[in-house]
Amino acid sequence: MRRLIIVVVVVLVLLLGADRIALVAAERGVAVTLQDAQKLKNRPEVSIGGFPLLTQALRGRYDQVDTTFTDLQGGDGLTIDRLDVHLSGVHLPLSSLLNQSVTQLPVDEASATGTVSYASLNAAAAQRITLPGLTVKFSQGTKGHIKISGTYSGFISAQLDGEAEISVRGRSLVVAPTEDSLAQVPSVIRGRLIALLGDSYELPPLPFGFTPDKVTVAPTGVTLKASASDVVLK
Repeated sequence: MRRLIIVVVVVLVLLLGADRIALVAAERGVAVTLQDAQKLKNRPEVSIGGFPLLTQALRGRYDQVDTTFTDLQGGDGLTIDRLDVHLSGVHLPLSSLLNQSVTQLPVDEASATGTVSYASLNAAAAQRITLPGLTVKFSQGTKGHIKISGTYSGFISAQLDGEAEISVRGRSLVVAPTEDSLAQVPSVIRGRLIALLGDSYELPPLPFGFTPDKVTVAPTGVTLKASASDVVLK
């Protein structure tokens, strides 16, 4: 009986070790594939859920994979600081993984949550708004809006205090000052300032063909939501 117990323990330890080795190999394989396919500067973090992992690796399908991308940069200088992606049903044959010959990554379902920090939005706005004497800062506003603050020093001086609606249109983040925004600014320059503040910023290409379909305002920045199904990352 004692020998049997020892044998069982040894087998379990070996299986557990093989399971952890398979986990490390699978997570690295997915991370490298994502980085190469998306031409990313930073390799994404990958975490594969479910236990045991070895059975998932043998059948070539992983139930749950979570990935985190950082510093995704767009053409207009706008950066998605962090993008958390949840994948369900990731197909990765064990033979392709072992041979390091992963050429595609089919995924059944995917959802993503991205954050554009106010620092990122402010930096992008600073590149676009070049009117001398105008400084602008965005932060969390009220009723789902973002707050506009800043100063203008030109032929007259004014303090900026208003709000803007924010939305997504295709691959762009759109800022639209509310109708009564900047009411305290003299009318002679109000229209021009509102036109300058209202703009669209191109978002960086998202993995898995994601297109943001929802945007909300949070204390740390603007939150983007997206989902996709039956996608193949090549």
